[in-house]
Formats: sequence, structure tokens, C-alpha cells
Amino acid sequence: FGFLTPGANSVQMVQKVTDLQMLLRLQAVLNQSRARDDGSECWCAHGSSRFEVLEAFQVKNLYVWRRYQRFVRTIHEKHIQHGICPEECPPVSHALTNFA
Repeated sequence: FGFLTPGANSVQMVQKVTDLQMLLRLQAVLNQSRARDDGSECWCAHGSSRFEVLEAFQVKNLYVWRRYQRFVRTIHEKHIQHGICPEECPPVSHALTNFA
């Protein structure tokens, strides 16, 4: 574990990913993700990537995570308050579904 203190309000924990299976899963996500913003898939020549994950790190920032959760709650409450029913999200790419 390593600790970084980029700001007065946040402390980040940085942990190197050492599990070979996780590194291979990350590599698969990079190489198989072809989803575009509009939900379609890219089938261009560059869509068949050959990334190799040599090193990966997991960053945990509790301050940012709590702010994100608070923001999601606020948006949800505003939707209810104004009678807004959001549209469904587009399906997640196959590579990300397998990763989850």
C-alpha cells in the first residue's frame, strides 16, 4: 500500500495489482471493449487491439467516493421531486459485463 495526499481533504490509497488473473481480466477488457458512446460497436481494424497489461494499480479515494454517492442521491431526489423518470441506460459492452 502507498498513501498520497494530493489535497487537504483527500487521502488516496494506492495498491499495486499483483493477482495475475486480475491483470489478464483487465487486459481482456481493454482488448475486447469496442463500445461507442451511442451504444453501437466499433468493428474497425483498430477495434481488435493487442494491449498487454504489464502493471496496474488500484486507487481508493474515500473522499471522492463519498462525494459521488452524495451527488447520485441528490440527482435521484431531484428526479423524484420533478417527476422525472430517466430513460434506461444503453446495454453495457460484452467485455465489461464479463469483467463485472
